[in-house]
Amino acid sequence: MKTARYVGKYTINNNFPKCNIWLCALALGYGYDDIFDISRMDREKVQVRLNQLVKNARSLWDGAANPDEFPRLSLATTWGFAVQRANQKGGKWRLAAPKEGGTAWIDYWCITRAARGMTKRLSEEWINFMLDPVRQADVVHAQGVSPAVDNVGKLVTEEERRIFHVGDNDYFKTVALWRVMDQKTVKAFAEMWATAKKQRPGK
Repeated sequence: MKTARYVGKYTINNNFPKCNIWLCALALGYGYDDIFDISRMDREKVQVRLNQLVKNARSLWDGAANPDEFPRLSLATTWGFAVQRANQKGGKWRLAAPKEGGTAWIDYWCITRAARGMTKRLSEEWINFMLDPVRQADVVHAQGVSPAVDNVGKLVTEEERRIFHVGDNDYFKTVALWRVMDQKTVKAFAEMWATAKKQRPGK
């Protein structure tokens, strides 16, 4: 993108800086097998792009982007629920699928082998409750994320079905799920983020 056009018109996250580094690496043409390993990237080249990204951002958010800020923005990297809240306030925001690719995180419930008796039964009932179509439609409406099931029927609109890839398992082949990175990469990313934040005005 033409950076000057968006100076001060986008927000990015602060507490998951690795996402910003992955974004910069993808924009530079690196593939999914590269972005989780610093030894497969030109660190200095990615740093230049990261510095630019951070310097020109209107804000850096923790937790989630501020939906009240969206009317002054053109772009945002955030979780889906911030987008939903912005739209509930009259916005017309959509989720983008960059041609360079993107990363994704999937939350899930787990029952450990230590669960026994009533604890195990209640855990199973909770998961069944959360998988109910009504609850899963609520996930779309309230959180702005893809549901875990595709039997939500008319509880979601056709537009929501398309935007949140309801029942579209092939979508997850187009994004890179977050991976565990080695200590060298984790350390490098932390250093790169600290350097980039120094580019912010007044820092």
